[in-house]
Amino acid sequence: MAETLIVLFSGTLSKIPPISDDRRLGLHKELEKMATMLLKLQAVLFDLQSSDGYHSRQTELWLKMLQQILSDTETLVDEIAYEVLRRKFGIRKFGIRNWGDKVSGFVAPISPLVFSSIIECLRQQSEIHDSDNKVLSFFPFSYRGKMARMIKNTILSLEVAYEEFSGIRATRVDLMSRPTQLEETRSMASFLDDQAIVRRENDISVLTSMLDDSVDDLEVISIVGMGGVGKTTLARLVYDHPRVEYCFYKRMWVHVSEKFEVNRVLNDILQSLGEARVETTSKESPVSRLREIIPRRRSFLVLDDVWTESEEKLYELKSCLLYAMSGGGSKILITTRSHRVAAMMRTSHVCPYVLQPLPEDLSWELFEKIAFRHGSAGKYPELVDIGRRMVKKCGGLPLAITKIAGWMYPQKDQSEWSRIEESEIWNFRSAGHPYGNGSWYKNGVLSVLRLSYYNLPSPWLKKCFACCSIFPKDTLIEKEKLKQIWMALGLISSPNEKNLTLEDVGSSYINILLHSSLLQDTQEDDYDNITHCGMHNIVHDLSLYVSHNFSSVFDGLESNSTADMSINDDAEAVHLSFNNSATWTLCKIPDRRLNNLRTFCVVGGCVDLEDVFTNFTGLRVLIVEDQAVKNLPKTADRLKHLRYLDISRTRIRFLPQSFTKLYNLQTLRVFDLVMLPEGFGKLINLRHFYIQQYRRSPPQNLLLPRIGHLTNLQTLPFFSVSQEKGCQIEELEYLDNLGGKLTIYGLENVNSYESALKANLSRKFRVQSLELYWEGPNKNSNDKDVLEGLKPHSNLRSLKIVGFQGSRFPQWMVRQNLLSLHNLVQLQLEHLDELEDLPPTKRFPKLEKLRLHWLPKLESVPEDTSNLTCLRRLEISCCHSLTSLPNLNSLATLQELEMIGCPNLTHLWEDSTWQDGILSLENLCISNCPNLEAIPATQNLQSLRKLQIESCESLNLSLKNVGKFRSLEFLDIYSDPATWPQDIYELTSLTTLHLGGFSENIDYFPLPDTFSGSVDGIKEHCASLRSLQLYGWPMIKSLPEQMQYLSKLTNLTIIRFDGLEALPEWLGKLQSLQTLELFACKNLKYLPSTAMECLADLHTLRINRCPHLKERCTRGTGEEWPKIAHIPNIYL
Repeated sequence: MAETLIVLFSGTLSKIPPISDDRRLGLHKELEKMATMLLKLQAVLFDLQSSDGYHSRQTELWLKMLQQILSDTETLVDEIAYEVLRRKFGIRKFGIRNWGDKVSGFVAPISPLVFSSIIECLRQQSEIHDSDNKVLSFFPFSYRGKMARMIKNTILSLEVAYEEFSGIRATRVDLMSRPTQLEETRSMASFLDDQAIVRRENDISVLTSMLDDSVDDLEVISIVGMGGVGKTTLARLVYDHPRVEYCFYKRMWVHVSEKFEVNRVLNDILQSLGEARVETTSKESPVSRLREIIPRRRSFLVLDDVWTESEEKLYELKSCLLYAMSGGGSKILITTRSHRVAAMMRTSHVCPYVLQPLPEDLSWELFEKIAFRHGSAGKYPELVDIGRRMVKKCGGLPLAITKIAGWMYPQKDQSEWSRIEESEIWNFRSAGHPYGNGSWYKNGVLSVLRLSYYNLPSPWLKKCFACCSIFPKDTLIEKEKLKQIWMALGLISSPNEKNLTLEDVGSSYINILLHSSLLQDTQEDDYDNITHCGMHNIVHDLSLYVSHNFSSVFDGLESNSTADMSINDDAEAVHLSFNNSATWTLCKIPDRRLNNLRTFCVVGGCVDLEDVFTNFTGLRVLIVEDQAVKNLPKTADRLKHLRYLDISRTRIRFLPQSFTKLYNLQTLRVFDLVMLPEGFGKLINLRHFYIQQYRRSPPQNLLLPRIGHLTNLQTLPFFSVSQEKGCQIEELEYLDNLGGKLTIYGLENVNSYESALKANLSRKFRVQSLELYWEGPNKNSNDKDVLEGLKPHSNLRSLKIVGFQGSRFPQWMVRQNLLSLHNLVQLQLEHLDELEDLPPTKRFPKLEKLRLHWLPKLESVPEDTSNLTCLRRLEISCCHSLTSLPNLNSLATLQELEMIGCPNLTHLWEDSTWQDGILSLENLCISNCPNLEAIPATQNLQSLRKLQIESCESLNLSLKNVGKFRSLEFLDIYSDPATWPQDIYELTSLTTLHLGGFSENIDYFPLPDTFSGSVDGIKEHCASLRSLQLYGWPMIKSLPEQMQYLSKLTNLTIIRFDGLEALPEWLGKLQSLQTLELFACKNLKYLPSTAMECLADLHTLRINRCPHLKERCTRGTGEEWPKIAHIPNIYL
């Protein structure tokens, strides 16, 4: 608790207004005395905290009392700081653009390293300009009297606390001294990543062999074991194993956790595939979407940490996955602590893989590799025996072993090892046998994990770690959100360097927690920036323990649960999270605790915001995720201390006028906002403004008038330029702290180079992604001049330009001696109607992705591609004047090439291109290029996995040689049947085949030679094929009979067989068929009489735009209905 109060003391001290201001308030003497008293008590806390040990019960009670006093003190100081801001806005005529810089210091915490001269620092910070003196000279005597009485009462409480402590003798157990070099901790942490599992090769080998089994049906394999035994780590190693990467086309990873909802799991699978969530309570929509995007071939899904034992939920999930992932030998790997979960999810004879704790010899081997790096154990024989005894205490749990070994690595003194071995920390609430009733897992492991916590280099960082307990277990935490919540709660110390921000310090905190393995499972964006991180369940337990009950997280209740979720009057909780409406309504918070609440998060249900805004007036963080909430209370300004507000998952579209009085607000997250209240620019401390949009189109209707007054702003997703007052491009002039992604719409409303220059984009060095939109014609026809004035900083990583109507790019894009774009990774140019030439390739040495869409006057791409040494994806579409591509020989890194809608393109490259060049190409797509005549030397594309050729009427492609593409897995050909490949039988890896086209002379579907010959020959040649789609034409009256021998086919799609009236009886021979889809067969009327009942594995039938058959399959009454009534999923 000492660390908690140290941070709270520091934050409270830092919020005391500058002496120059409070002297005008008539409160300066009282505030000086209060600051002095706070410093004395803080010195006591530093003394208590320095031991990192235990305290007597009397000391703990004293600390608890001090917590309440300090909470009241913090609220009082915040009240004074808020009143200063409120009266400034009441007296000053709003309009000074850079005023935010002058007053933002009232709530900025100062460095905890200068406590000895705190008063002097308070005198010097945030000095008010002489012209502002009048702002603070009109406080009523009644207000000053009230504040003086409250301050005196606070000082009295602090003095009493200080005197009481003088009679208390703190009892401590010293555990260890912190390392002096953080660099050792960081290097150790990076080493741990490679040593997470020792000699698990056998486990990996067994699991990869199970996954590589050639069984065609969807198979579920479970890893079962106790918490901390390494199930998730083992699953991750298997997931990343080269053998698994090679065998599966799609891989997905989803953390399931204790909060189990089928719809959420399905949406998480969609997100792992890069798809948007399907916001609906129905299971059909996400399942259907998954069915569409998961190809009918081998896919691999990991469901990590499955807890629920509800048969209904597990069988429902299994049913959905059987439909979505059927075919191709797909596999699901589950990690769980429950054998019952494994049994219910089982789909075959495969037994669960039980992962045991490491035996003693392997436990020592793991410890030795980390604690004695590079085989140095022989140099310290006196430490080996101590280490072995420590390892024995870890009970074979890899998590505990790696934590203690990582801590011991920098320590090489025998006395230190002995002291840690004999420390009370090993006995932290442990009882009984190590595996008895699970207490050792819950307590013994936590005891070891506490070493990592105590090793953190500052009380600020320890408090930030403890704050992570407000998130539910298994939550993937957004990095920016985590930092902003820390800031809102005053948990980040001020930076010691002038050019650093609180956000930078927060990022360094996260990096330290990652290096210490207290955070893990990171996700990164396209620029290798960490965007999300997670926390192991056991580490989450640790964060709850070290938070000293300041955090309470109530997860969703089971449907019939009546558990008591009330908070008793002695609870210390100041951070509350509710993940279910039932828990929110059942929870009862004592009245005297209401003002202590600092964080309130509620997910789901019918939360009463009027009640929240009325009673929880001390809140700093408020998060509401409830689609039933449509309005903010008109009394929003009651939460005057609020720093962080997230209502992005509600239906709130308007903010009340009182909202503009939330002067302390730092972060605001909203969704699909219609308009801002007048005076929004008064929120001068706002640093992060997120606006999620429901529609994908540009948010033309949402203007941000006078946003330029918010000079502390760092996050602004978009800005729409308008002729309306306060919406001109000049509003961006002083927003030099903007970072991340910035999108500017309405650039046709910018009149000149001079106006564009005022946006000062070249000074916004934190912006990594810039999108510029012209959404209509510019009356002055000066797009080039405007773009010239929008020159970005050289740190830019991604640039997108849409609707620009200039014929040439500005100098900063074309002059080779400039470095303005040398860090660019992604470039997108779209709808540039007049552009004739592209910038020189030398401008983009780091470019990885290039997209050109709708450049109708572009005739050629720059010839010299040797500078694009990092290019991985090239996409060119709707470039009507383009005739050819340059020599691509130097693009050794190119993996994806798409050419779509280029009618004048006649050839792609010369044969010499393939001698040494783009042999790494994996995806080649050519569509709607009617004059393309040839693709030479395609036999050299040995890495090609996906080939799509559609609507290229003149293409003289020698598809007879398609069999040379040994790695090809997906083949999509839509052209004249005469050009179809005949050697598909050589494609031993092919799992998906799409064939289609049009012929006026053929009334049957001419399958390639692969499907001719003996029955055994067809089965042998098509052994890997799992999905077949045939796209016909009006004259075809029947399906090709050779199809009946595709015994391993799991998915069959028939499109536009207009002459087809009935499906054949031999369809029943496709015993592995799981999905049958019939589209746009306008004359189809009949299903086979008995074949449908023979398809035992068929679980999905789709009939779309087949009017006759749809009518005959009407549920319950249609003539064909009895033939399909047994199929689980029918979509008409």
